[in-house]
Amino acid sequence: MLQVTDLYVVGDEYEVYVNGVLKLTTPDLPDYVGLGVGAFDDPPFTTDPNVAWSRAEFSKGSVWGILVGDLIEIKAISIPAGFADNTVAARIIPEPGTYALLAAGLAAIAAIRRKK
Repeated sequence: MLQVTDLYVVGDEYEVYVNGVLKLTTPDLPDYVGLGVGAFDDPPFTTDPNVAWSRAEFSKGSVWGILVGDLIEIKAISIPAGFADNTVAARIIPEPGTYALLAAGLAAIAAIRRKK
């Protein structure tokens, strides 16, 4: 799974393409003017991606089914007036099936070694 979140200043909106196909548009959320706060107030300004993942003010979303070799493109489609940052944070989290396959492989290796 690929997770994408806005970072630094709230109000950016993104599109995520996988192999040229649009898979996600992050929600259009209020920017600083819409939230009624000044720029770089804390919150919702942050340089820490973990804070952005946990805060509702930052636009975010997930794409499932990413495969090794997939071409991922992230485009900024909305940036608050006066800011040219369009900074995005992304992380890939293995799906539960990946862990199950890894566990099965390790169990098979252990069984083969035990037989020897």
